[in-house]
Amino acid sequence: MFDQSFTSKNISRQLRKSDFISSPELRNDVVKVSTIIEAVNFSETCHFVREDFNSKIVKGKPVYTLSDLPKELVLRKAHNNLKRLYKLKQTDRDVIVNQLKSLLKEQLPYHLYRLDIHKFYESVRHDVVLDHIHNNTAINYRTKNFITNFLNAFSSEEARGFPRGISLSATLSELLMRKFDHDVKQHLDVFYYARFVDDIVIVTSTKESKSFIAELEEILPSGLRFNNREDGSDKISIVKATPSHTKAQKFTYLGYDFIIDEQNTSTKKDKLIKLDIAQSKTKKIKTRLIKSFINFEINSDFKLLLDRVKLLTSNYSLLDKKKEIQVMSGIYYNYKCIDDSESKSLLELDLLLKRIIYNNKSLSSSGSLNLSKKQRKELLKYSFSNGFKRRVKVHFSPNRQNKLQRTWKDDR
Repeated sequence: MFDQSFTSKNISRQLRKSDFISSPELRNDVVKVSTIIEAVNFSETCHFVREDFNSKIVKGKPVYTLSDLPKELVLRKAHNNLKRLYKLKQTDRDVIVNQLKSLLKEQLPYHLYRLDIHKFYESVRHDVVLDHIHNNTAINYRTKNFITNFLNAFSSEEARGFPRGISLSATLSELLMRKFDHDVKQHLDVFYYARFVDDIVIVTSTKESKSFIAELEEILPSGLRFNNREDGSDKISIVKATPSHTKAQKFTYLGYDFIIDEQNTSTKKDKLIKLDIAQSKTKKIKTRLIKSFINFEINSDFKLLLDRVKLLTSNYSLLDKKKEIQVMSGIYYNYKCIDDSESKSLLELDLLLKRIIYNNKSLSSSGSLNLSKKQRKELLKYSFSNGFKRRVKVHFSPNRQNKLQRTWKDDR
């Protein structure tokens, strides 16, 4: 039986290796025991104030972290209690992409709906979540009390919204959407449904009603709605692959452009589906590449430029502090589902890199590129296509990697 209690033993299990790195004083047993006792005492009241949270702006939205380790340990325990009780697990991005690719190859008529929930984290109503939590007798009192006080600390006048960046918010969101996921999957005309956080894709038999999206919106948790074009969103799209729609079509999902080739009605062969890096992601990589060279014009630090090009064109490991495992990232691991032999994005990125190197002209008014022949030769050793196909790996210390990425921070 899973032990939900907030005992010293259970709280101590919430400590991670990264905690001992960020707080070296924990290596002292007296400090560690004191921290655990403080966490156990806090779990009795779970009284939060807004000042307990640090925030920073990422992509124009506030992202939060708990500033106090004892309170963070209690949060981790409450979060683990929920995950274990509800068996919550986020769907794997690569699994969704590969399933979708296989499905769309079928020589069958279908409609594909690409939907996105409007201001998902900011729009969630607290009462909907808390009713669900408090009505579940399997959840112990302290976990319920923690979640209630946690949400109250962020409560707006309308009592809406989950704080971004906190692991518990993602789990509460999954819990909130569980019934919607189930209901859509049970729809008679739906033969594929997937959701990655707030990004939804649905494939139907083409027999659904004209008010299908409105019907779906009706069963969304209270307070939520889909983005629409009036919101200025490009995240809603409908693809109709039927005998009367034979032109090539494209939609973007989870960082990929899905290109559905023209349907050949004279043969029974599977449709040709191509995957490439989404244009928005390609643009972001180009921006980072250009910023790297502009930064070199200012500081003339060639080693810094070279390492940035290595990082952009290659693959590297990152520490997932929450799971305490190394995860791979980079040009291959972020976009492993693309058709590299036909990728226009990889070609565009390589052409841009070569153009900058060969032209050797200033990219800004701050200075001039002035790359030497030797430096150009060194930079030309790296390419996005090669980094993808050969899964080239590079390694930098955490401090070095932070320095390499510093000039890109504002375009994340």
